[in-house]
Parts: sequence; structure tokens; C-alpha cells
Amino acid sequence: MVRVALLDGETPVVLNEPGPPVAERDIAAFEALLDRALPADYRAFLLAYNGGCPVVTQGTGENGDEFMLSGFLELHPDDMDEPYTRHLCTPARREADYCWGLPVDALVFANDPGGNLFTLSLDDPRHTVRFIDHELDAPFETHRVLAQGFTAFLQLIRSVDAQAALDAAEQRHERETLTRGPFPAALEAQVQRAEALHPEVRAAVRRAGLAVFDAKSHFSLHADPHSLHVFDVMLWLHETATGPGITRSAMHEVLQGWFRDTPDGFGLTGYAPGFLDDWWTARFDDGILEGNPDGTGRFTPAARAALLAALNTHLK
Repeated sequence: MVRVALLDGETPVVLNEPGPPVAERDIAAFEALLDRALPADYRAFLLAYNGGCPVVTQGTGENGDEFMLSGFLELHPDDMDEPYTRHLCTPARREADYCWGLPVDALVFANDPGGNLFTLSLDDPRHTVRFIDHELDAPFETHRVLAQGFTAFLQLIRSVDAQAALDAAEQRHERETLTRGPFPAALEAQVQRAEALHPEVRAAVRRAGLAVFDAKSHFSLHADPHSLHVFDVMLWLHETATGPGITRSAMHEVLQGWFRDTPDGFGLTGYAPGFLDDWWTARFDDGILEGNPDGTGRFTPAARAALLAALNTHLK
């Protein structure tokens, strides 16, 4: 990893790995192709680092809006004007390929995970940096301004330490929501119905969520053992509150009721439907669910008893 330092000193940006080295003649050739000079700080960046992927990809624009980078585009001397190149090229080449309405001086120097662009205006004395939303059909000048100049843009990217502190604060907040936050309305309704039989059901639900969070630092369900246990608790709670028997599609609806519905509330932050489908199939294959995988399923009596035993710390 290497910290980026330019003409005015160090920036917050740390690169995992710079791009392949380029020589002065390569940058001069690119400027000739552009028919205009590069800003001095961006030119120095190419000579020293030639793009690369930052360790921290998030930042905040001058207007307070968040942005995220995938990486800085590299200059490849043999690929400076090739169609659909993934590297630096002229704005005219980029416009011919994608028809984004780019002016001839709007150099695309980076992109984000959604395919949106970061441009540097070469003819503008301030070298304005803009975020170009490729799905927004609007004139170029109406797209969001992030900074005045390349160095100013780099200063907007969070440092490694700042991002670590922010991540830690967000994780503390999420753990607090799982520990004490109100349940989503649909989950709360199920819990209230189940409490008549199991007064400690709230603690059991929270414990299942916290086990996922403590293993992954976020409460989202995948194929790990803690996530599979949450799917089990989900079905057990549904059967306790409503009665045995549910279809796979209805299980997806039950899962939706576990998503957080207030910023400070208990709830899921993400999942992929395929993981629940895989859990459903595997539980039938393992003899934990009985019925019809393509119809209605329920816990076998033995599986339900085993799950209750696993929850017995909170369910008396």
C-alpha cells in the first residue's frame, strides 16, 4: 500500500497498489492526443502512481453528498484511443463509445461500482470534478460538482483511520439496535403472539441476530451456520405464533417482516433470496422439515424439540 502525495503534500488517499509505471513521454503523448495539457497535480499523480484502487473508496463531496470509487483509471500507452477501453482515453473516444454527452475537455479519470463516472474538466481554470450519473439524462453541466480540482477531490476521500472510526461507530450502533431496538411491526406481532407460550422469546430472537452480527459485523443472512439458525428461528416463531405449515414463498414473506423498519430498530440489513431457498431445500433433504418441498413444509416433531433445546437458555 502507498499513500498518495502530490505537489501540495500528502493526501488522505492510500492505494492498495498503483498502476503500471508510465514515463514522461507517455503522458506527453496522451496530452497530444487530448490536444490540451493535463492539470499539474493530475499529471503528477499519473507519473507517480498511474491510477490504482484506493483502500478507502468512500468520500463526501463539497455539498455533503456521499460518493464511492471503484478506482482511478490507468494510462496504458498502447490503449489510449481504443474503443471501449477500460483505461484512460480521450473524452471524444468515450463519447463515441457511450454517448453520455461529455464535452471534449471532460476527462473520465475514475468510476464507481455502478458504472458512473468522475470527470475532470481540463479547459476549466478550476479543473472542476463532477460525478456523472449515467442513468440521468441531463446536460453535463447539471451533474453534481464534487470539487474544484483533482487535489481537492482527493482531500474529500476519507483516510484509513477516519473510515475505520466511522465503521466502528456504525457497528456499535447496529449492535445496539440488535440488543435493544424495537422489532419491526410484523416481527413484533409474531413475538407478541408467541410470548404467551414462551415469555423469553424476545431474548431468543435477539440472541440469534446478535450471533450473526458478532460473526460477520452485520446482520445479513447468507449460508453460514448462524444465518441458517436464524432461518430456523424464523420458521419456529411463525409456527409458534400461527401454527405449523408454510410454503416456501410464504417463508420469503415472513423473512421480509424481519427487515429493520426504523433507523434505530432491530432488523435485517440484507439477504439474497437464494440463501433461504437453499436452506428450505437442505432442511427437507436432512429430514428437519416434513411435507412437500414444492408445497407446505413444517418442522418434524423431533427437529422442533431439538431447536427448542438449542434455545433453552432463553426459553424456559
